[in-house]
Amino acid sequence: MAAIGPRTVRGSAPAYWRPLLSIDRVQLAAYAVDAGLEWVEDESNRDLRLRRNYLRQRVLPVIAEAFPAPGRLLARAARLQAQAAGLLEVLADLDLAMMALDGGLDCRRLAMLPGDRQANLLRRWLAQVGARAPSSARLAALQKAIVDSSNDTRLAWVHEGVRVVRRKAVLLLEKASPLSRD
Repeated sequence: MAAIGPRTVRGSAPAYWRPLLSIDRVQLAAYAVDAGLEWVEDESNRDLRLRRNYLRQRVLPVIAEAFPAPGRLLARAARLQAQAAGLLEVLADLDLAMMALDGGLDCRRLAMLPGDRQANLLRRWLAQVGARAPSSARLAALQKAIVDSSNDTRLAWVHEGVRVVRRKAVLLLEKASPLSRD
């Protein structure tokens, strides 16, 4: 969970701000009691059918027995993952700019990238048109089809309402027909 959300439409303030995320729940509760504050506990927080509650009430206490302050460790890991995700987006944007050719991507340049970097670029490219990231297996199949295809090969890979096609040395995104299957 991000502490600060994206900017609002006007760009002057974040859409949300969670300044107390880094503070342990026990510390917050102790402060509230000491300060005479009252709070309302959301009754859904006790519902163990919700995964977040099951984790919080059943799994984290067991982890806390072996590892002190698991919440802090998980929050740190989440922050590091968010930083890494941001860097991957920046790298993908740089790669997309470098691969741009005739409204699509240069297949030859794309094929020269290492596999993980190709996957990163393709996920970002699909996300730019609103498609969710495909599974690792589907993405690997697309990568293989791109690398194995040649200028005269017909490539038509469909996912989330878009079709990836190859026209000569250019990879393009098109809207998939309603009859196309993911």
